[in-house]
Amino acid sequence: MTDLFAFRAPLLSGRDPAAELTRALADGKAAFETRPLPRLLDEMLADHRRARAALEDALHLDHFGVLLAPSHRSLVSAAASAAGFPLAHAAFPSALFTRELGRLCGKRRVPTTIFKAHGRTASSNAIAVEIFFPDVDDAQASEWIARGVGNHVAVVLPDAASFTAAERALREDGLAVSGFMFDRPLYLVTEEVTIVYFDLEQGDAPLRLELRVAGDAVGED
Repeated sequence: MTDLFAFRAPLLSGRDPAAELTRALADGKAAFETRPLPRLLDEMLADHRRARAALEDALHLDHFGVLLAPSHRSLVSAAASAAGFPLAHAAFPSALFTRELGRLCGKRRVPTTIFKAHGRTASSNAIAVEIFFPDVDDAQASEWIARGVGNHVAVVLPDAASFTAAERALREDGLAVSGFMFDRPLYLVTEEVTIVYFDLEQGDAPLRLELRVAGDAVGED
């Protein structure tokens, strides 16, 4: 699989945090906006033809997501704006990923804040970035960043039926729902969307694909 998240390398340089964060987010935006959604899904699901076919009707990329060190938190809004994500900045506590990070360090949960910022591609399509800020020291966060913890791509399905069909197809094609989901989709009241994450790789830091659909699709047949 192509390394979609190679743009994260500057985050670990430690030379100029503000400049390197801006550069990384700008490079991430460029990496994703130059990949049409069909090409992106082809790359991510190259070994899962049934899953790929089930996402043929996916509408668009909602966001790409990464984890950052807590020391970047005070820099992220300005960096996101400079990198092409100037719109609708929001920060809110994680309801799900906090469980995942807890598992990685032997705790029940690691309190985590999510920062999300929106922008536009050169062709005027919406694109967003989602960043996890865990409540750990920078050394632990840097180790997670190097391993790819938190790397994910989120795509939007057109309706509940398409979401349910895609979820079923990914399961039947051998992809596992991420453990922190407790094997079921979740309706997020705050965003009025239903989501589910799938692991695309083996190991404790897999690249993940997030499926999203507007409204409450939990329990749809």
